[in-house]
This record gives sequence, C-alpha cells and structure tokens, in this order.
Amino acid sequence: MGQTFMGLSQEHQVSILEPLAYKAKYREGEEEGREFFGNMRELTAMGFYSSEIGYKELDNPALKIYAASPRCPHTDDPEHKQLPAPKW
Repeated sequence: MGQTFMGLSQEHQVSILEPLAYKAKYREGEEEGREFFGNMRELTAMGFYSSEIGYKELDNPALKIYAASPRCPHTDDPEHKQLPAPKW
C-alpha cells in the first residue's frame, strides 16, 4: 500500500504538485488534476482575501469607519471614463 501525501518527503510532494501548478511542467493525462489544483488555488485566494486578515492585507476601506461618506476622488470625471473597461 502506498503512503499518504503527508507521509511523503517534501521533495516527493513538490514533484507531484509542480506539474499541476505550473504550465511549463504540465504532463499529459493530468488535466483533471490541473483543473482541481487551479480551482483549489482560486478558492484559497478568494477565501483569504475575503477574510478579515485578507481585508487588512489589502487595506480594504470596508474596514474603516468614516464620520461621513468619503467623496469620489475623480471630481473632474464623474462618469469615470478614464477607468479601463470592465473585463466581464
């Protein structure tokens, strides 16, 4: 019977994960593993950056308490035409 992932040496763990994580190291036949790894990476980042510590890391203004609502700094461009178009 094989070992659990946690029972493997760090080098062996890295050799398993790198082909799933890095496009330059992809191996044929591991498409499902790459998709799973990509989903886990995205969900981990979303979970972190939507947590209190992640908000603090981003210096998210939602954590600040304002006496009055701050004004938009783009008073010369109220329609925000200088901003790039949304990606969606």
